Amino acid sequence: MKDKPLTVKQKKFVKAYVATDGNGQEAAKAVYDVKNDNVAAAISSQNLIKLNVKQAIELALEKHGITMDAAIAPIADGLKADKVSVSGLGDQAFAEVTPDHSVRLKASAMALRLMGADKGENVPGGIHFHQHLETKKADYDF
Repeated sequence: MKDKPLTVKQKKFVKAYVATDGNGQEAAKAVYDVKNDNVAAAISSQNLIKLNVKQAIELALEKHGITMDAAIAPIADGLKADKVSVSGLGDQAFAEVTPDHSVRLKASAMALRLMGADKGENVPGGIHFHQHLETKKADYDF
């Protein structure tokens, strides 16, 4: 089955969707000239389930270098973030590298959100996040 071409409004919706950082409701309000948030959300939902619209959005994002890999790479880097502390002066100076827990925790929260753990979904590896948290409570004295 051949992909159905986008309508003029669907093309505008795709452009507006990317321009509004993926805000389908705002894109629909701008393109379909609706004021009601519920109507705009419904139009957005209808567009976003259409394969040809989804493919056009993916192509538009890729054109701008916005891919899943590019979005995830900084999170992966953040999970391994270190900080460097320099002590001493001159020949006596030395650097100490330690984990940057602040950055690692933020990256971890983002990664868990991406994997659906914040919605109670199973994360890759087969363990449910909330079950894992329960098993770790004793380790951390929650």
